[in-house]
Amino acid sequence: MVKGAQIIMDDITEKKEIEKQLYEMSITDPLTGAYNFRYFNRRLEDEILRARRCGERFSVIMTPLDIIPWTWY
Repeated sequence: MVKGAQIIMDDITEKKEIEKQLYEMSITDPLTGAYNFRYFNRRLEDEILRARRCGERFSVIMTPLDIIPWTWY
């Protein structure tokens, strides 16, 4: 038999917003806003698992961006 109960309610909206901002900061470059290697690895693993699960082919094309002559434009 419960003789008493206490309910504690807390608005965590602000905490969740800060958590979201921290996550975005952890996966993007602060200068360019481009995704970093940590994010790439996580997404790559997810996509490989999805392709295996769905029985699909999967390929990745990677090229170093520092060798592309940016004077083309």
